[in-house]
Amino acid sequence: KAITEADVIIYMIDATKGISHQDRRLCDIAIEKGKSIIICLNKTDLINDILKDKKRKKEWLLDLRATIPWLSFCELITVSAKTGSHMHTLKTSLKKTILVRSKKVTTGKLNKLVSYLVDKYPVMLHKTNGTVLRVKYASMLKAEPPTILLFTNKSKGIPKNYRKYLTNGIRKEFNIINTPVHLIFRTTTDIEKRMKRTQ
Repeated sequence: KAITEADVIIYMIDATKGISHQDRRLCDIAIEKGKSIIICLNKTDLINDILKDKKRKKEWLLDLRATIPWLSFCELITVSAKTGSHMHTLKTSLKKTILVRSKKVTTGKLNKLVSYLVDKYPVMLHKTNGTVLRVKYASMLKAEPPTILLFTNKSKGIPKNYRKYLTNGIRKEFNIINTPVHLIFRTTTDIEKRMKRTQ
């Protein structure tokens, strides 16, 4: 219920225990519901020996990220509720996330980027007839979270890794952090069928 009612979630994790299966599941639910997530690692005052050593801290954070590779776009912020350390970093991240979540991308910039990404790495959908994915037009339907409609020659059978490639390209270009990006693929036929059903 708390996840459903929120827009931005600060997900608190006990830094001494790491990210559990339950943590991963709840984060998955939040992403599925289109919520922004900031992962907050609490009780860092208990692992000062790791955090004071730059090399050990880097390795520790990499190990944590390895358990949640699909949340690579989410920041991991170390804090201590007991001492109040790094709370300013958390506040800055929260402000940035709220702005990113509501950010709108112009159609011109979006189409230019999508065309570049598709041209750079084209994908064949059907090897038998040589059908290659073509994106005719891209438009941002809404923000909160960013939802992008792609008018294509085919809307089915697009490989998961190619969807991820396009999503990551959009995320990188427009600096979309802590927030999921939803891509919707539609053909002209899909739109016509939907219009008939609504009529």
